[in-house]
Amino acid sequence: VTDAHTGEPIKGATVRLDLSDVDAVTAATDAEGAYALQIPHVPDHFAISTSFEGYVPASVDISKESVRERSLTVNFKLRRVDLSTVALEAVPDVHHLGDDRFSGSVNSQFQKDSEGGSYIVAFELSELQIPPHMMRCELTMLTRGVQMRHPIYVNGRQTPLRIANSPLDGSFGLFRAEIDARWLTAGKNTFAIKARSRGNDIDDFEFVNVQLHFAP
Repeated sequence: VTDAHTGEPIKGATVRLDLSDVDAVTAATDAEGAYALQIPHVPDHFAISTSFEGYVPASVDISKESVRERSLTVNFKLRRVDLSTVALEAVPDVHHLGDDRFSGSVNSQFQKDSEGGSYIVAFELSELQIPPHMMRCELTMLTRGVQMRHPIYVNGRQTPLRIANSPLDGSFGLFRAEIDARWLTAGKNTFAIKARSRGNDIDDFEFVNVQLHFAP
């Protein structure tokens, strides 16, 4: 784990693997930025994340096959926190929405058990992160298992945005969407996702590391 600007190693960063019904598997980086994470039983694809105070956290998809009976090197380059990015969770946690009733063509091996049908998180913005200073806002996260169009809410308002797809092999893929910056306010804001259902079956999907990226 290194500083993306200077290339210097980051000591004390946490690398984290979330799993169901057990504590997350974590490792801390040493003075060289190195870490060793022992991988237990995992699904075919899983996400690991790294975080350190003052830096924007990062998450990546890993395939089970890539670590089967071998070691895998995964490097992270973290950017320092500034006005251009807000991570909605300082320490990313894998979230699973749905009802644990898996169907459809997408790989149904999930990293965690369902936490219900909705996710909501509060975050703070400064005056310099909203119009007229910042006119553009991009939402990003890693998603997997998406088979329906799940609505996104900002400050209690349903937006036109939908989480509508993810990789067909069941891996975590990058989701990106433009948010209307006028929906945001200085001070406290809320962001929410609600899982849609087909009849009495709520679509199961996972996501991690929700971030907002700002530009003039």
